[in-house]
Amino acid sequence: MGGGDTAIEEAIYLANICSKVYIIHRRDGFRAAPTTVEKARKNEKIEFITSATIKEAYGDKAGLSGLILNTKDGERDLKVPGVFTFVGLNVNNEILKLENGEFICKMVDGGQVEVNLKMQSSLDGLFAAGDIRKDAPKQVVVAAGDGAVAALSAMSYIESLH
Repeated sequence: MGGGDTAIEEAIYLANICSKVYIIHRRDGFRAAPTTVEKARKNEKIEFITSATIKEAYGDKAGLSGLILNTKDGERDLKVPGVFTFVGLNVNNEILKLENGEFICKMVDGGQVEVNLKMQSSLDGLFAAGDIRKDAPKQVVVAAGDGAVAALSAMSYIESLH
């Protein structure tokens, strides 16, 4: 998600390793350089979904299964196994808040999740990776590495429950 240079550049990068990439943007226009947008538009693996917002992300214990989008043509069910969000530097941590506004795990100033080297948060069974974690350098390669560490740690955690 996103419409700036970073979002479009990351979509182009992801298209090199993914079979399909969707750029979901809440506006029709983009802030990214026109040449970058044109390069993405020419990539057959990239589909643009504009004037859309995510209403709901859904899945099961295995992970994300899809997104319900609000589009100008109504709701759309988009089956995807993952989401990369590029919509600025504000940490999107609302999902970690209780109804009273308190966070479900320990956070640091700036709204990032405090984690250890295994990407474990202070809440048993909750792992954080990428830009939402403390001291993340906001680079896709780091987020990918964090994701690998978090996935292995989560598998270990699940195995320890049995």
